Amino acid sequence: MSTQEARRKFRYDFIGPFVEGLACVKKGNEWFHVRLDDHMPAYDQRFDDVGNFHNGIATVKKDGREFQIRPDGTRVG
Repeated sequence: MSTQEARRKFRYDFIGPFVEGLACVKKGNEWFHVRLDDHMPAYDQRFDDVGNFHNGIATVKKDGREFQIRPDGTRVG
């Protein structure tokens, strides 16, 4: 499925490029990551902002706090 097809099908407002098998996605005011293989969310949490993964870690923001997560959404540290 292409990024454009996924955007229409899932009604995403934004889909970024796939990096390390995951893409940043925005739907409404919520950000999260989707998997390359099925475009489904990689985890249940939603954030105010997310960054691309690099070496298995992504920086995210929630309620004014910035921290890092793994691809399954678990917090680093």
